[in-house]
Amino acid sequence: MKTITIVYEQFRQWIEDKASNSSSGVSFIEFNPSEVDDSVPKDQNHCLGRGGYGIVYKAKLRNETVAVKILNESSRQGEREFKQEIAILKRIRHQNLITLRGACSEKFALMYELLPNGTLEDRLINEKQRESFSWEERVRVATSICTALVFLHNAKPNPIAHGDLKPGNILFDDENICKLSDFGISRLLQQTNDTGTPNHITEVPKGSGPYMDPEFKNTGKLTPQSDVFALGIILLQLVTGQSATGLRKHIVDKLEGKKLEKMHTRKQKMILEKLKILDAQLKLDDTSIQDAVKMVSLGLRCSNSERKRRPSLEIEVWPEIESMNKSECLHGSDEVD
Repeated sequence: MKTITIVYEQFRQWIEDKASNSSSGVSFIEFNPSEVDDSVPKDQNHCLGRGGYGIVYKAKLRNETVAVKILNESSRQGEREFKQEIAILKRIRHQNLITLRGACSEKFALMYELLPNGTLEDRLINEKQRESFSWEERVRVATSICTALVFLHNAKPNPIAHGDLKPGNILFDDENICKLSDFGISRLLQQTNDTGTPNHITEVPKGSGPYMDPEFKNTGKLTPQSDVFALGIILLQLVTGQSATGLRKHIVDKLEGKKLEKMHTRKQKMILEKLKILDAQLKLDDTSIQDAVKMVSLGLRCSNSERKRRPSLEIEVWPEIESMNKSECLHGSDEVD
């Protein structure tokens, strides 16, 4: 426990330094409309994806291959989301956040670094991709998401809540480093004297189905803990490989109060497999089984419907996930040797 505390304190200092210096050296280009028209091919071969804001195309602008997101005229999103994304991504950089290269205000177009290796959703839903999605990689993804969220929640001068964390918004670059994307409904949070928790209040809460914080949905108050809720569902998906819809209830009902953490490894594995909680594509040894149980426990705690009962991302969740990541890295190097 002492080691985890030391690691956490070191990480906290690093995050604070990164958050306060995150805008240094940030370059941002304002593209003109003709550049967008000339560079973006409007055909299916260059279409990378579609979302609530619009269509994402692969294009070449100023000798760099980028991803260009252009507002769809029929979208319910628009100028507000466009400006919000720029306001947030223009001033920060982090290895686990997508980089915004620039924008075109006249076209409501956003230009990002190209992340060519798909989404976390692809790796969880596509049977073939899930088969090759190892436990070590899943732990690394969980670590990267946690690191990015801690960075956002400690951003200066205002903490940032992503607000739409889900596998479809987690992309992979050419080195398989995952990055959070889609900050259109993210918010800069304000400190309050009444609760001490930074928040943003809205009359129209927005989010994505099973990843949306129930308290945010009911009260309109977005907090860092709203991202923790979504993280919890994703952690459960990384272990189970299952759809997010009804997943938490499904696992709670299956376990029927069983305290997996207190069981020996063989029984843990037997129960996880028998109850079909563990993704059948995963072949785990004893150490990894123990980590899978920890991840299920963290996922259930993070996705508690009551915000005050969710664990602290920095103090409880990140150190535990980082400990798993280091364990998997050491374990992997032992296997290579």
